[in-house]
Amino acid sequence: MEPNQYFRFLLDALYPPICLLCGDLSDGRFPHCCDSCFSSFQRLHEAVCSICGKPFPVPDHPHPCLECIGKKPPFDWCRGLYLYSGPMAEAVSLLKYRRKLSLLSVVNSAIMEALEDLKVPKADLVVPVPMVFSRILKRGFNQASVLAGPLAERFGIQMLSSALKRVKNKPQVGLDIAGRAANVRGAFIPGREYRELKGKRVLVFDDVYTSGATVRECSRVIGRAASSVSVLTLARTGGVENAGYFVMDQTV
Repeated sequence: MEPNQYFRFLLDALYPPICLLCGDLSDGRFPHCCDSCFSSFQRLHEAVCSICGKPFPVPDHPHPCLECIGKKPPFDWCRGLYLYSGPMAEAVSLLKYRRKLSLLSVVNSAIMEALEDLKVPKADLVVPVPMVFSRILKRGFNQASVLAGPLAERFGIQMLSSALKRVKNKPQVGLDIAGRAANVRGAFIPGREYRELKGKRVLVFDDVYTSGATVRECSRVIGRAASSVSVLTLARTGGVENAGYFVMDQTV
């Protein structure tokens, strides 16, 4: 047995690798997420709106939903990689609110695997949805920025974490779709890197898409400078009507 293998064996004996999502022993790819939980992340595939990415209730080919036909959103394309439910929702919650940073490798791997089957529009820049500074101080990090970094590296493009600045942070929880849109209106203003967006193809990234109010407002501000705006999120809900499942201060 190699020295590093012996050390790992001893470490696992003293501190057994436990899956943070189900509590079982994790003897797979990740020390804090078992293979069963990782494989249960539910991917969103082709049965979605071709513009906003809203999942359709029945299998169907991509086509614009009635909402996008009635009013074009401020982005050209939007997709969520996974359904925000079960182990995926638990992983996001533990990462954001309990600072279980050991799950970063799990979530990043899930993103990379999902991207293998998804054709993302060409982009020049990645812009993560910003948080207010007080929230960053409290949490210690902006999950959108942390997850967008490897994404930018994969696409070989630059990430601009200061292109936008968030100036409002009233929680969205408990609001209906109209209330969420009104609550987030004016929440984002140009940041110190905003000028670099001029004429560029921008990919906005966030962790969870709920009603879409946040990414729509970000896209609206970015669209004043960018030549095109696309949106990618780690996960999205099946609809705001399921909001009873959401964690305490989900704001997307």
